[in-house]
Amino acid sequence: MKLLQLRNPPGDHSEWKGDWGDTSPLWTRRLKRRLDWSNDEDDNTFWISFDDFCNAFRCLYVCRWFDGESRG
Repeated sequence: MKLLQLRNPPGDHSEWKGDWGDTSPLWTRRLKRRLDWSNDEDDNTFWISFDDFCNAFRCLYVCRWFDGESRG
């Protein structure tokens, strides 16, 4: 199985609530430790299986965040 960790920086949508979401019963202590999984915080970051990702998301925008303050 392939898992993806996604983040929605603006937080304009709720986090994934399905399999592998923060409150999913599929998580084991071992897997949480291996993936450095954080607790069920509402941090706009979530895990989702690749298959669920393909079914749930039809459009994907990839962007890079530039912080104007850190330019030298």
